Amino acid sequence: MTIVRNRSRVQDFFFITIISRDHAFPIDRAPEFNAKALRRWLKNIIGRADFVGFWEAAYFYRSPFLEAGLKPHVVWHVHLIVWNVEEEAVRATRDRVNIAENAFVPGRPAFHYRRLSWGQALGRVFYMSKGCLSEYTAYPRAMDVFDPETGEVTTVPSTTWQSRKRPIRPGSLAKITNAFGLLPLESLFVAGGIGKEVKRRAVKASRRSLKEERLLREQAIREAVLGRN
Repeated sequence: MTIVRNRSRVQDFFFITIISRDHAFPIDRAPEFNAKALRRWLKNIIGRADFVGFWEAAYFYRSPFLEAGLKPHVVWHVHLIVWNVEEEAVRATRDRVNIAENAFVPGRPAFHYRRLSWGQALGRVFYMSKGCLSEYTAYPRAMDVFDPETGEVTTVPSTTWQSRKRPIRPGSLAKITNAFGLLPLESLFVAGGIGKEVKRRAVKASRRSLKEERLLREQAIREAVLGRN
């Protein structure tokens, strides 16, 4: 992407989601997430743009379009907030990626984006750093086929599929949580350009906040057991 470095103030952000079938695994292989390899893959796509983002694991409890579609799958995908780029460059990257990559759900784009204001971008930060709240399956969209000989119109499944989500069930949440294994959450946090400094500060602040929470919790336990005096 072409970087625009000379803006006195960032006006627009772009919220980008990239979801490739190459990063989907049966639930028992989900810990094969390779942070280093995926950083290289992402760099080849985004280039030197300024961004922050998170890798997220979508839980598909059923994927009828796969050969092993009855087995739950974890679909790793990345959400990014990108700035200091022209929308023309974002569109060109989208078109290139959608030719090169297959989305997990057939007929859907692997790369899509939205233009955001400052306030909307802040809301997307909370969205992309959330936990796993939903689980998914998919169904083929219907299409009408016209028979010119009989004039009959028949509705049949198409090759384009539509995701369907529902609140994640407790059993599914346990499976997806176990699928993370010992994967550090920090490894899911990605950044480039100016975003690297944003990431560094965010990680530092998070560690400080977690330490403070731990100390307060330990103090509360001591007071509950021994009393305030």
